[in-house]
Amino acid sequence: MRRSALLLAAVAAISVPLVVPAATASADTRLSEVICQDYSVLPQYIRHIYLTTDTPTVVEEFAENPVYLDCYEWEGSAPAAYSISYVMSGLDHPDGATGTVSVGNGFGWTPAMPGYIYEATFTALP
Repeated sequence: MRRSALLLAAVAAISVPLVVPAATASADTRLSEVICQDYSVLPQYIRHIYLTTDTPTVVEEFAENPVYLDCYEWEGSAPAAYSISYVMSGLDHPDGATGTVSVGNGFGWTPAMPGYIYEATFTALP
């Protein structure tokens, strides 16, 4: 008799409809996704850079010493400004590569100083 009551209680508990909380929008809304790649050397690499409302500026380091860097915006609601510099002896040296990427548009860039670590800064534009 006691087992039946426990079994009925368990069945009743299982059949209670579960209430799922409503989805909440994330404060970290994606503004754009920039893809950078270098197909000129092996192994080939691809980087996905996400600009969000919480992180509208991202500094990406390319320690692979790219021979040819190709970056473009894959998707997004905002274009992104970019600038590229190389790092030598711990100092950033801008080499003049600046511009804007937007959906379907980007840039191809050949480093001015091969063999150094390159940094690209991407910032979402309003």
